[in-house]
Amino acid sequence: MAIVILCGMEFKGQEKAKEFVRQSLKSFDPNSKLWMDLVKRHPSSDEKIGIGIKRFFVTPNPMSKQHLQLNIERLDGSVVDISWVSCVTSRGASAKQNLAKAMRESIAIDIKEFKDESFNKETSCVICNTHIKTKFEAQVDHILPFAEIVKKYLELNNNVHPTEFDDCNKTHTAIFKPEDADFKILWISFHKENMSLRILCAKCNVGRNRNIIHA
Repeated sequence: MAIVILCGMEFKGQEKAKEFVRQSLKSFDPNSKLWMDLVKRHPSSDEKIGIGIKRFFVTPNPMSKQHLQLNIERLDGSVVDISWVSCVTSRGASAKQNLAKAMRESIAIDIKEFKDESFNKETSCVICNTHIKTKFEAQVDHILPFAEIVKKYLELNNNVHPTEFDDCNKTHTAIFKPEDADFKILWISFHKENMSLRILCAKCNVGRNRNIIHA
């Protein structure tokens, strides 16, 4: 049984360590030593840390909104996500996880454009009608979940997809290799045709998938 040591505590087995981290994310303390202990265990820790860490923070996991994602803001202002599961297991992201990241990164400009066009001082969350004061606080949500759009595209493509990826030198997330440009272009077009977006507050964006599948 693997022994995992975090914050000076010894966990007999990775599952116990994962549960400890999962609960710690729910009651997130940005000053906890846990986050630095985790990032040091990441298979690409040097790349994730970059020139240095300014702060740790959490956001909804883009592929599973009922879960939280650990992120780093570096000293130069750049931001990168950290797979805390990979930190616990000391294994890198799977090809499937990197595919999802590359597909999301490739349509990021469409999400940004929607947010820029939709947001104004009168913007409110379409679920709870709470006024959203700044564009930074506004969150863009897929009405048909992003994972469902990905699944439909892959099925139409007979589940033939890239299995190797480059690393973005800005965010250090997975991105498509140049030789996979055709797959990327067709995916971007498919996403544009099938996406239906809306502005939510952070609370609704995190919580909606706990009770419903499609809004």
